[in-house]
Amino acid sequence: MIRSESGARLRMVQAPAAVDAVVLALHGGSEDTSTRSTRWWHPGLLRMDVLAGHLAADAPRTAVFVLRFAVAAWNADGDGVVRDLRWALDLVGRRFPGRPVVLVGHSLGARVAVRSAAGTDGPGQVRGLVLLAPWLPDDPVALAVPVVVLSGARDRTVPREQVLRWVDAARTAGTPISAREDPTGDHAMLRNAGRWHRDTAAAVRRLLTDDD
Repeated sequence: MIRSESGARLRMVQAPAAVDAVVLALHGGSEDTSTRSTRWWHPGLLRMDVLAGHLAADAPRTAVFVLRFAVAAWNADGDGVVRDLRWALDLVGRRFPGRPVVLVGHSLGARVAVRSAAGTDGPGQVRGLVLLAPWLPDDPVALAVPVVVLSGARDRTVPREQVLRWVDAARTAGTPISAREDPTGDHAMLRNAGRWHRDTAAAVRRLLTDDD
């Protein structure tokens, strides 16, 4: 595990001898202001650890990482968590130059992925985004990389209407986007967990093989 100066940590789940691509998983957090360091037992982080294990098993030639944000909160402008992601992408890019990267973000992690992909630095090696139960209240919709959104109709944390509104706006703005809603899925991705795992793995595969 590698630690940044700010306290973010990057953990490698899988590092095959021959790497074709990279998946970087981003956990959820709070919209509230906080200065508390993210501990290993943070529920959002534990959930992404499980998902990352399934993604690794599905793609044996893909390097899989989980990023632990220094602080699992948006904190007004999101600069802290976005900075953590850029740090992680820099490390991944230097270790695996030229390899395509897919960001898999849950809730707050999805928002961080969107903000990073829409930033002035551009997407870089990022090939696409998989957004799980995304929290996107007022975020950029015009992105240069394809996006897959997976959400649950029984999400009690992020309003369904918010997700649909962002998807429609992104599609109108020209972002290549597809969306799928689990009619019984929840925000924590615990209900029908196997379906979340399968759908996420399929989305990653599609983003990495689509040449359009």
